[in-house]
Amino acid sequence: MSKTPKKYTGKLGKIRSKAGESDAYTYKNVKAKDYAGPNDTYPINTIKRGRAALAYAHDSPEGAEIRSKVHTKYPSIDAAKKPKKKK
Repeated sequence: MSKTPKKYTGKLGKIRSKAGESDAYTYKNVKAKDYAGPNDTYPINTIKRGRAALAYAHDSPEGAEIRSKVHTKYPSIDAAKKPKKKK
């Protein structure tokens, strides 16, 4: 039995319909200043989420702005270096 796709309405539906913002979700514990993208997209409240925002920024029309905000908040992240995997 296949599930019917969920239809999004309101603000979330509008956000999801734009290119580069398909995974838009408002997190309860993330402050407004801790988002790198428009309309509360690309949360960067942790370094792990900052790295994820960098990885996904190429899909967004605001990619340069997202990268800039991440590097401003986490200057230790080097775009050329990937984090080491734990063994």
